[in-house]
Amino acid sequence: SDLQTGGAIGKEYSFSTPSGDYYATVNSVHRLPLEDTDLLAADITITNKSSETLSIPNFTGKFVLDQNVEVTGSIVRFDKVIGIQPKSSISLQLYARIPYTYDFSEVKTVLQEKQEDDKVVDLIEFTHNSDLSSIRTIALNQKYYLNVVGKRANIGVRKVQTFESATANIFSVEMTAENLEKRFSNIASLHAYFETDTGLLYPANVEVSENKVAPGGTALVNFWKQLPKSIDTSKLKLVVGEAIVGDDGKNTGNYVNPVAYVLLKEDNTVATDLKSLELYPYTISISNIRTQINYENWDVLVTFNYELNKNLLVESKSDDHKLVLEVSDTEGKIKFSEEFALSGDKALELGQNKGEFKKSNSDLISQIQTLKDYNLNVYHQFQSGQRKLIASKKIRWFTTTD
Repeated sequence: SDLQTGGAIGKEYSFSTPSGDYYATVNSVHRLPLEDTDLLAADITITNKSSETLSIPNFTGKFVLDQNVEVTGSIVRFDKVIGIQPKSSISLQLYARIPYTYDFSEVKTVLQEKQEDDKVVDLIEFTHNSDLSSIRTIALNQKYYLNVVGKRANIGVRKVQTFESATANIFSVEMTAENLEKRFSNIASLHAYFETDTGLLYPANVEVSENKVAPGGTALVNFWKQLPKSIDTSKLKLVVGEAIVGDDGKNTGNYVNPVAYVLLKEDNTVATDLKSLELYPYTISISNIRTQINYENWDVLVTFNYELNKNLLVESKSDDHKLVLEVSDTEGKIKFSEEFALSGDKALELGQNKGEFKKSNSDLISQIQTLKDYNLNVYHQFQSGQRKLIASKKIRWFTTTD
């Protein structure tokens, strides 16, 4: 067939193979940052306009920079389909790594077919100047519709949190991915990075449950990164793309189809009431808090009732999240805390239960007459001890609260 060439994004080009006639549209060409290289990625739609199902050609491709530097590309298809139905389309991604320092003024995207004798035939050529597609922005409170057959989902930002420690903070963006498939399904593998207003890039860690999500159910996806305290997190944006997983099931570190989320302002309200505190998808209420002293070994014992609930339609990975209760004397005389797991062997139990923790303190003998009030501080702890204060209640020593 005659090779069709062009340069308009969104324009349709046709090509033929022995299997039939196909139409191709290049939707975008992005240059995306990776840790120490860049990724060129073209998003291409292949359409079958005939009334019969067409086989999917063995696509391959390349990029040509400034008419003479050829970069061999790889093809990935996220759609789990084995043919192109009549009057329908599939999407594929052509991608290749290039040095991030490399500048070019023109890129040619070449879609090819690898034939049975390993001969490679050019199908369409598409020339584009270096002013590549910009990353689509998802506005505040909007969701991104991930349109991948078998993994369709609506993905939106739920909450922004900073967990603090003496040396570095963890910045975390909680997102929900709602499964729009009619079956239990894993959420698509995602890749993300934080970008500062000065263009610094921080690849994000991804925390997500391995469990399949029920139809209409939700997965909690947490993107997080330990950041220097000097960074103004209110100016960060989060770029999320579909991670490319190799044949061995491992993440290749490459990604395509990125979108940039505008992030909510962080809510730093500290509750003074210990009811319905949220460590999503859990909520906990704490009551009947009592401090007492065991005079035999000078233990301070704290007992309490709690009610722990979990939204059972949300799949989440909670191993690195803990509830921390801290007793802190208002005059600084005594301070101690206890961590409680939310999932795993020694976790707090769902429903209404009793809990306790204690601290040995022989200095109490001299102070016991002067103790007045303490704060019961409740923290959401993440990773290796970074904390966010979510509630604090002032209580008189040796009394029992409601």
